[in-house]
Amino acid sequence: MYDINTGNLFRVTNTAIDETLSDISVCNGVGRIVYAAPAADYDCFVFTFQLNPSAVNQINNLVALVRSFNLPQGTENSLVTKLQCVLAAIGVSDTATACVCLTSFINETQAQSGKKLTADQASQLIHSATQIKADLGCQ
Repeated sequence: MYDINTGNLFRVTNTAIDETLSDISVCNGVGRIVYAAPAADYDCFVFTFQLNPSAVNQINNLVALVRSFNLPQGTENSLVTKLQCVLAAIGVSDTATACVCLTSFINETQAQSGKKLTADQASQLIHSATQIKADLGCQ
C-alpha cells in the first residue's frame, strides 16, 4: 500500500505470492482492504486502517464558509459541488482526485473574485483550500 500523503510504502500482506484484491471500502473514517491469496486456497484476509479525519473536517468547514457568504445559488452550488467532489475522493482514498477537485475549486474562486465573490471572500476560500491541499500532500 502506498500512502500518497507521506510517500511511504507499506506492505499490507505477509505472503510471498500475489494476492487478488476483493474489496476496498471506507466507512466512518476506517478503511478496509479485503484480499485473497490464490496459493493459499484463496484464504481471505482483511487489512484495516484509520483515515486522517482532519481533511474531512476542514472541507466541511470550508463548505460551511461558502454557504455563510449567501452567494447567488448557482455560484454557491458550483463551489460546494467541487468540495463534495473532494469529500467523495477522500472517502475512497483517492488523494489525486481530491487534489484535482481542490485545484478546480481554487480556480473558480479566483475567477469569481471581484465578481460573485468579494476579494476578501475569495482570499479566505483560497487560503483554506490551499491549506487543505498542503495537508493532503497535493503537488
